[in-house]
Amino acid sequence: MPGRRLRTAAVLLVALGMLTACAQPAPAQSSPRVTASIPFADEEAARAAVEDAYSRYEETADAVAHDGGKAPERYEAVAMGSALEEGLRAAEQYTEAGARADGATRVESVQIQRVDSTDRLNAVTAYVCVDVSEVDVVDSSGRSLVSPDRDPRVLFLVTAGFDADVLKISKRSVWADQC
Repeated sequence: MPGRRLRTAAVLLVALGMLTACAQPAPAQSSPRVTASIPFADEEAARAAVEDAYSRYEETADAVAHDGGKAPERYEAVAMGSALEEGLRAAEQYTEAGARADGATRVESVQIQRVDSTDRLNAVTAYVCVDVSEVDVVDSSGRSLVSPDRDPRVLFLVTAGFDADVLKISKRSVWADQC
């Protein structure tokens, strides 16, 4: 049984690293829409749009993880493609393990890697640095499942694309353990 508990904790820690889930619940109404046209007016406009879209993604991840994985369909408003699949899987893991997240993730910086005015589904790729130092994942008894050796900041490579006129996160992967 201790081996199963360690595997469950490991799965949740991976989910935390990928979700950077936090305690800020999403509002009951739908998330605000980010509208933009391709091409963006300039790189700063693309950066601001990605920062807004990624912040909405994190707010949703925060809310779902805070609620122990309940109502994962909230991801549909902010994610598509593999990012949506990732969020739904992580929510399922939280639910199955009886875990939830506490704390807040902060987006620290966004740096544009590429803007593609010809590809609406992969319009912008950026490096996004998040601070997870205030985030904890706890089991049903309130015991932390986060390693005390966890890096407090994580760098993600994020791709955002348009679903109709809404900029959503379509891909996300850990680029580096620190940023």
